[in-house]
Amino acid sequence: MKYFFLLVLMLCFKTLSSDTGPLIPVSASNVKMIKNEDIQLLDEIIIFHLYRDHYTVEVNYTFVNEGKSQEIITGFPNARGSWDTHSIVNFKAYENDKELVVFRKDNEKDVKNSDSYYECSKLFFKEGEKKSIKNTYEQIYERDYDSTFMAVNYILKTGSYWKNKIKSIKVYAYFENITPEDLQKRFIYFTSDSLKSGGEVVNKFEITPDKYEFKNNVLSMHLTDVEPDFDIRFSFSPLFYTYVCSSSELKSKNDRYAAKNVIDNNPATAWVEGVSGSGINENITIGFGPRTSGSKVEGSTLINKIGIINGYSKDKDAFISNNRVKKIRVSYNSCLDLDEFEDKVPEQRNRILDNIGVEKRDFDDEAEKILGEYLLKDKMEMQYIQLDDPLLASYIKITILDVYKGDKFDDTCISEVKVITEKEHNIVK
Repeated sequence: MKYFFLLVLMLCFKTLSSDTGPLIPVSASNVKMIKNEDIQLLDEIIIFHLYRDHYTVEVNYTFVNEGKSQEIITGFPNARGSWDTHSIVNFKAYENDKELVVFRKDNEKDVKNSDSYYECSKLFFKEGEKKSIKNTYEQIYERDYDSTFMAVNYILKTGSYWKNKIKSIKVYAYFENITPEDLQKRFIYFTSDSLKSGGEVVNKFEITPDKYEFKNNVLSMHLTDVEPDFDIRFSFSPLFYTYVCSSSELKSKNDRYAAKNVIDNNPATAWVEGVSGSGINENITIGFGPRTSGSKVEGSTLINKIGIINGYSKDKDAFISNNRVKKIRVSYNSCLDLDEFEDKVPEQRNRILDNIGVEKRDFDDEAEKILGEYLLKDKMEMQYIQLDDPLLASYIKITILDVYKGDKFDDTCISEVKVITEKEHNIVK
């Protein structure tokens, strides 16, 4: 049986998540990437769960040993984190659902200074034996210095090291609490010194390879007879909604009536204002401006329309029982001074600061501007405010001016607010 030692070029990549390395003999002095002429990777199923601040990966492999009995080691590339990438964490390996012992081996090319290493586990293959192996791990999204994109990377090219082609590769990506708005194509204009002043950045959802289906917030692809010369990559803008806050909230357990409910992509939840009376002049603010990783959070997004699901739209009874909004004022600006909310709902301000990740921001002196006053229909379905011209803004504020009275409660509710950044958008191929 012959083995061909290869340079571990893939460990120089900034991206850390990757296909498992080929199986290697225990007798090797250090973990190396080699060509194995006995073990075939028959198929793999790669499952991503994408959350707002990180993602998880589960990879299920089927291997078959077409050679003699042998004890081998699997090596999964990892690296110590840097300013733009993060190490894979909570890496685990399983054989037929039995958890394996995982140990690390440094990249022997430069053990002292190398930032790359392998997550390793031992396996024993009988002659002709087929095995099911599973790897799981978590990782934070890749991004650049100014946080102008978020990316998921998974290296498939190492699959070409195995004997023969991979018969089947299935990929599933579940966008758990990432909304369709997060994946829209949008035009962003920064004023930060670290980017071209006023420069236009076009962000859109991009997928490699370009062979996929997207339905009900689940992406899937199925590749057959593959000797991969490509990798999997999902790239999209930083999450569209950076914060949401309100002048008041109806007190409840578990944020049942919190402001954040208007951007959770769930019409069955709602923001309910928390003052006495009908909530006239109470307001909710939705921020969607781009952010940088420094002390400033600035820039504007080009938007075309605003969608609103009125009232408490969990069901018809909840809708009729509570107040619905009849007339609103919409205002906007390119930045928001969080101190405005400090005395009203301080816990919301803290959540916003945690979201943005800075303790202090610099603000423009530009005053908030009124976009206009609008009448809403007394119905549960989404209704839109179509703008005559695209608007540059980093947040909108919706103020309650008049209401449709509820049959039981004098509390005014809004279930969803959506900010649409282009007249026609479609992420489904």
